[in-house]
Amino acid sequence: MIKIEKDFDQLPRTYHTRGKNAIYKTVKKHVQNRKYEKTSRYSNDSIKNKLEELYHNKCGFCESKIKHVASLQVEHFRPKSEVKESSSHPGYYWLALEWSNLLLACPACNGGGAKGIHFPIAGTRVLNESPIATKPNGEEYWDRSRSKADQSPLKDEKALLIHPEIDNPSEHLTFSLTHFCELEGITPKGETTKDVIKLNRDELVKTRQEWINKWIDNMNAIFLLLLRKIDDSDFIDELEELVFKQFNKLKAMDDVKKEYTFWHQQLILNFETLLLPQFTPKLQDLIKFAWQKHQGITV
Repeated sequence: MIKIEKDFDQLPRTYHTRGKNAIYKTVKKHVQNRKYEKTSRYSNDSIKNKLEELYHNKCGFCESKIKHVASLQVEHFRPKSEVKESSSHPGYYWLALEWSNLLLACPACNGGGAKGIHFPIAGTRVLNESPIATKPNGEEYWDRSRSKADQSPLKDEKALLIHPEIDNPSEHLTFSLTHFCELEGITPKGETTKDVIKLNRDELVKTRQEWINKWIDNMNAIFLLLLRKIDDSDFIDELEELVFKQFNKLKAMDDVKKEYTFWHQQLILNFETLLLPQFTPKLQDLIKFAWQKHQGITV
């Protein structure tokens, strides 16, 4: 999971054009009936296309690209019709079309076995917060000021799930030193997010492991070959040609347009604690020296 830069005041085209009145009427209907009324307006092309652009066509939670086998879904951060953790809550129906409540997610993260209708909090849950306001002349309008996820009263709920458009995931999540390729929470919010959304489900851990295993195998092959063929005086020249290519491959994965950016960012940032232990003690000093030289660190 990475931080997504979304301007909550820069709404997709449909909020400004012919769809504006229809969206307003839908919001008003939800408020009047105090419940979510089924609508697909939150996932129309204008909204979904903008989310796909902002999220780089990846799931906002696990960072998978799945368009070749399934569709990414417009996900409600705060569930629109019911809340698992509060049986009496009618759901955040008034936020069904709120731009700051709409994320992009894959079916596995968004499904009933994961995020679904879960929304745990540490504060007081907001109930029936109408965004319909009235001007002095009696005209009604959609006032989003109290519906934005980063403003009160919603932010005072103290959500225990990471909102990728508000929170910096790296402040809440990291990768385990003891269970390589598995996420662990740094904070209660990170731990809850990992568990609720199932961010260590088997297929995700396997995908992370497969990529890094290939990288480690290549590194092992290069260093074992070097140790057989050259003496210490020649080592640096050979290392820069062979090993630096592998380091460059690793660093190239720190790209928001690629899958699992957070995983690769963490490998780079925590190279010596996450990656070095994956090599034999005999190679660790050599690889550490090479990495520091590649990074321009004086050794």
